[in-house]
Amino acid sequence: MVNWTDSAKNTYDLSGGYKAHLQVRSSETSNTVIADLTNYAATATTVGSTALGSYTFSVAINANIVVGQVVVGTGIPSNSVIKTITTSGSNYIVTLSNATTAIIASGSTLTFGYIALASSSPNITIYYPATSTTNIATGTYIYDLLLTAPNGDIDRIIGGNFIVKAKVTR
Repeated sequence: MVNWTDSAKNTYDLSGGYKAHLQVRSSETSNTVIADLTNYAATATTVGSTALGSYTFSVAINANIVVGQVVVGTGIPSNSVIKTITTSGSNYIVTLSNATTAIIASGSTLTFGYIALASSSPNITIYYPATSTTNIATGTYIYDLLLTAPNGDIDRIIGGNFIVKAKVTR
């Protein structure tokens, strides 16, 4: 059993098939998503190579990826997210929001931003690679973390705002 208790003493059993979803935006009305993370697999291995400037790559169909996930790897520009996923034989064809800056070799490991739900403390871990946060402009942003229960009920368990400041330490 993976329990998480909020400040109002509500207890959530996260081991029971919960889905986690976190988004960051510049405002509540903004359509631009700065970060979009879920509790899916963190890595996938590419199948075949890509050309420089490509918007697509292939991974095995068993890769646990979703549209909106952040993608990090050699040749993947900062702040790249998955725009579409289509099936081609035994592979997924993934379209990125940004063109590759280098050739991605077959067998390369790509990392995806994710949320981990665990049975021991910390129960909820958010992973967002530094290479993805590097180009976030200074400013104030809002976020929330939603948990979706197996029955479809959605709870906003945390939310708020944070400030990104320019690099201070050099």
